[in-house]
Amino acid sequence: MSLNSSRLWSTIPPLLRDTTRWRQLIIQSEGNVLVKLMNDSLENLTFKVDTALQTTTLPRAGDTTHRSRLQYTADSAYLTLTVVMNNDTVLYRLRKFDHRTFGLVSRGFRWVSEYPYNR
Repeated sequence: MSLNSSRLWSTIPPLLRDTTRWRQLIIQSEGNVLVKLMNDSLENLTFKVDTALQTTTLPRAGDTTHRSRLQYTADSAYLTLTVVMNNDTVLYRLRKFDHRTFGLVSRGFRWVSEYPYNR
């Protein structure tokens, strides 16, 4: 499942050089996510979900010893994460993407790729 945060409501405008703001959150498997930041750098994180409390814990950016607890709600189109950081509430509203639309999944793997896939 891939989630895109490009339509987040924010009081702070998105900056492409921001090294802390999420652009995409890709849930690879149970307990593992890939976070793509606004500057296109990637960060692998592990997480733990508590479905009874509807919370998840993630390590803080750049510090795997401290974990942040996020509240979540999910519906068919969005995953909403809420966390308090530095006495400020941060809300991530992530739109779900169908993984079957990704190029490698929809087109399939080929050893020799024709244009425009051979860049």
